[in-house]
Amino acid sequence: MSDEVLEGKIFATFEKYGEFLNIQQSCLNLDLYENPSEEDDKKEYFLFKRLSAILDEYQEQSYLLDPYLENMVEPVVECLRSHAKTSVSNNRRGSPDRVERLATLLYSYVKCRGYKTIIRFFPHEIADLSIALDFLLLPNGLIQDPTQWALRYVVLIWMSLICMIPFDLAQFDEADRKGHTAAAIETSAKAFLGKAGLEREGAALLLSRLYTRRDTFPHFQPFLASSEASLTARSTDAITAIGILQVICEVIKSGSTKQIQEVSSSLSGISATIDMNQTLSGNTAVRRYKVKLLSRVAIRLLPGKSSFGHRKGRNLTGETDEDRCSIQETDIEIPAEVEEVLEQLFNALQDKDTVVRWSAAKGVARISARLPLDFSDQVLETILGLFSIHSLAAASLYDLPAIAESTWHGACLACAELARRGLVAERRLSELIEWLSKALYFDLRKGAHSIGSNVRDAAAYVVWALARSQDPSTLLPFAVNLAQCLTAVALYDREIHIRRAASAAFQEHVGRNIHLLDSIDVSDIHGGLLALSEIATAYRESDDCPSQEAYLREVRRPIPSDAFID
Repeated sequence: MSDEVLEGKIFATFEKYGEFLNIQQSCLNLDLYENPSEEDDKKEYFLFKRLSAILDEYQEQSYLLDPYLENMVEPVVECLRSHAKTSVSNNRRGSPDRVERLATLLYSYVKCRGYKTIIRFFPHEIADLSIALDFLLLPNGLIQDPTQWALRYVVLIWMSLICMIPFDLAQFDEADRKGHTAAAIETSAKAFLGKAGLEREGAALLLSRLYTRRDTFPHFQPFLASSEASLTARSTDAITAIGILQVICEVIKSGSTKQIQEVSSSLSGISATIDMNQTLSGNTAVRRYKVKLLSRVAIRLLPGKSSFGHRKGRNLTGETDEDRCSIQETDIEIPAEVEEVLEQLFNALQDKDTVVRWSAAKGVARISARLPLDFSDQVLETILGLFSIHSLAAASLYDLPAIAESTWHGACLACAELARRGLVAERRLSELIEWLSKALYFDLRKGAHSIGSNVRDAAAYVVWALARSQDPSTLLPFAVNLAQCLTAVALYDREIHIRRAASAAFQEHVGRNIHLLDSIDVSDIHGGLLALSEIATAYRESDDCPSQEAYLREVRRPIPSDAFID
């Protein structure tokens, strides 16, 4: 019963701050070099478990911890730093259980709030580089124990922060060992790229920070060469390939444009190598990172997205597409590599796995935001063409092959990401909404069950994005059609999340389109997301609501029969 009450509770502040701080301080007062008795060990275990339980309560509202994080995290980090310094200077191991719990507590902070927020409270002075690096390389240290994964992860992300200090790493080398510090960091991090745990995430972050430095960027080209050779070998497993791709994607994201353009050909070669390896290309995570790699390379080959006057969000100036085309219109030559990347992303939009399709959709939209308007319009035209791939030979929507689900879902996701960025031209709205009207009712029979719920969900996402990015006047000719379709889906679809998605899209249009003001009473039904969670309630409300009947009568067109999905 208490768990059910806690699950539905919404917090307004960090209510257990005092309790948390007292328990944490009692844990930090423990001697990390003294092994506890069996009874003390059990008590300490439950204390740390209580700390993790409190953080887990705020997982959905982790931002409430922000005002308190400095006082919470810094003592824990300082305790770990002192332990590392003592271990290096005195070559002492410490208590495995207590050190593991300390590192796990730091990991709990990272899990709750994210490493980008927590890492700000880690020390990053010049002296910390030798402390962290020597601690990581201790041959007989606790960090080498297989069970100390949390300790290795925390130290790796700590080193990724220290690596950003604005001093040449050669200053830390001895006179007769030039380049030793950078080589030691690189070697130690590479050793964890083949791990299946979080050590791989920390090692990838550390290597990316190392390679984006000006003084160590020359190390990146050899890393790419060795990575391509490793990916070519049949003995390379998917875990190692994922680690390599994580490093490369992070470097492309954080490195300078000049650096990435220098190695763009090598990056394309790695993508081609993955395609030739059937084992790696069959892994979902590898394909997702490959799509991410291609997208980021193409973005780095293009100028900034503000160059061509793209608008993001609703246009408040009344400009037309032609007006925006005239803004900073330049004759720019799109690199051939970008066109090749777009072609591969269009194929990835039809991938069998959702995460790959969504990554491709975001990549297409981000690239389109940097293209001239006429080029981005061609991208949208190609995406709309995906809807018709399997439709030409089908007599109706329900005669489509099962493989059409992936294609339609990828096309809807790409359209939604383009719409969010204001990249859907007014002249394309008619064709887009025509396909969306069909996608909202997409349902295919496959054996004893139906597929297509993800397509209907993505279609509602597109409609929601259009409401937020398009001028109300441009959507006015389609207002009635959209209201009819969304009402039908919000009330009669069998899936809870789709009824809620259609309801959210409907409310977004009602709030922004004057023509739909008469339907505000109908939106009261849509607004009850909890009520829509039960299909019987949705049916009953649709029968009992006179304002909806009046609204549907006003638009003089009945809800299409194919909206009632069995």
